[in-house]
Amino acid sequence: KKNNMKFRRYSHMLINENRWRAQRYGTDRGLIDFGERRILPFAEMLEDMMAILADSAQTLNCVDEVQHARTIFSGGTSAHRQVRVYEEALANGADNQEALIKVVDFLVAETKAEVIS
Repeated sequence: KKNNMKFRRYSHMLINENRWRAQRYGTDRGLIDFGERRILPFAEMLEDMMAILADSAQTLNCVDEVQHARTIFSGGTSAHRQVRVYEEALANGADNQEALIKVVDFLVAETKAEVIS
């Protein structure tokens, strides 16, 4: 993929389509690879992007930060974790409001952990 890297200009409509797909589906569905003219699974697109960014990440001394994208993908986004907390609360007998409170508590704890670390 890296050897076939060629920067092209794409219409705003195409770029916005990928933005919409990312907002709508997160990492659960693919993004459009305009060069290949097909939808690629997010994991494959992520690895392609990581390969393209590898040299720059090395130069900028931010390899760990760039590679953290894999951690985010494998562990799920914040939205994935929130849905998981909500569904677990419901499965454990919470009503809708109690489940939402669990999500808020989760977000507060997650935010505190990020601020402290």
